[in-house]
Amino acid sequence: MKQLLLVFTLFCFLDLHSQTVSLERCIELTKENYPKIKQLNTNLEILDLKIESIKMLTRPKIDFNAQVSYQSDVTHITLPANSPFSVPVLSKDQYKVYAEINQIIYDGGVGKAQIHLEETNTQISQSSLAVEVYQLNERTIQLYFTVLALQETEYQLDLVKKDFDDRYKQAVVSMKNGVILESEVDKLAIEILKIEQQKIDASSGKNSAIQVLSEITGMKIEDFNTFSTPELKMTTQTRQRPEFQLYDYQKNRFVEQQNLNQLKYKPKIYAFGQGGYGKPGMNMLENKYDTYYIVGLRLNWNIWDWGNTARESKVNSLQINYIDQQRQTLEQNLNILEGKEKSNQIKIESLIEKDKQILELRKKIVTRAASQYENGIITPTEYAVEKFAYSMSELSLKMHQLQMLQSQYTIQYINGL
Repeated sequence: MKQLLLVFTLFCFLDLHSQTVSLERCIELTKENYPKIKQLNTNLEILDLKIESIKMLTRPKIDFNAQVSYQSDVTHITLPANSPFSVPVLSKDQYKVYAEINQIIYDGGVGKAQIHLEETNTQISQSSLAVEVYQLNERTIQLYFTVLALQETEYQLDLVKKDFDDRYKQAVVSMKNGVILESEVDKLAIEILKIEQQKIDASSGKNSAIQVLSEITGMKIEDFNTFSTPELKMTTQTRQRPEFQLYDYQKNRFVEQQNLNQLKYKPKIYAFGQGGYGKPGMNMLENKYDTYYIVGLRLNWNIWDWGNTARESKVNSLQINYIDQQRQTLEQNLNILEGKEKSNQIKIESLIEKDKQILELRKKIVTRAASQYENGIITPTEYAVEKFAYSMSELSLKMHQLQMLQSQYTIQYINGL
């Protein structure tokens, strides 16, 4: 039983240490973990409520009213004194309780235009949030490649240290046999300590980057997790930055707003009705309480707006021009950034080529140095210098290759691909 438990624990430990982190997963989790991402659903709920409110405007509007008044005079008819007829005189105190209903029959298309405008406003809110989320990708990419670079640094330093540890053990034996001086062993020990210092520095930087990456992704990442080198997917698509879609929605909003402004000045037709009880009723010649009702149609048409529609149209046109200028500015800035990265890639390609040439020469040098050390021609310290230089050349090549890959991802980020 204990053996099974030990095997299970070992399996879990190895499985935990074998977990691999990918750039694509980090980018995906950064979006999901962004606190404001919940606003996407909230914006849709708000839109539904606003549309429902707009639709309710087409429902009948019912009001209940009550009125008591006293007036200084009332309508009356003066007859000759000898007239055989008499006309009742209305009371100066009058009372009225009534209900009034109004139903819009034709609104000139204002309701539909308001719904379209609200839908466009929601699209702008959703697109603005998409821009925020997309901008997080740049930080995620930078952090991920920082971890990759420091992970590679740790790996190279581990290889050097392992080799130096083996050489140190051999040097101690040689010293005891009187082949080399103790000072040579101490020099080699110093080189090992320097490597450990560099490892501490690289590990600290890597852990700091991992902590930030864990925070923005919401993923539990440990320092022993392996970060995989991403594979770039080349594409020939045109730019798809979310800002461009946002600009389109913003322009559409002003078009919708202009359409709504024009519809507000179209004629509107309402049906209305009023029924009540009061003194007097509809018959003004009867000074008594009575019931009454009125039904009919009403036309409302603002035939002159003093040029407001024209001014609002001009404002909307200026706003659309402003958005076009923002789009052009973004295009220009993206072209500049892309040009910088492409120039940077040309430089990195040259550096990689030189790294390969240097590494080839360093490999020959360290191979000869190892043979000379085995034959006692050079000291352990002299061998350590050449070995370390070779390892740093390897690291330099790896760093430049990672820089090239990061630059390629940066260009894809610039273009929204």
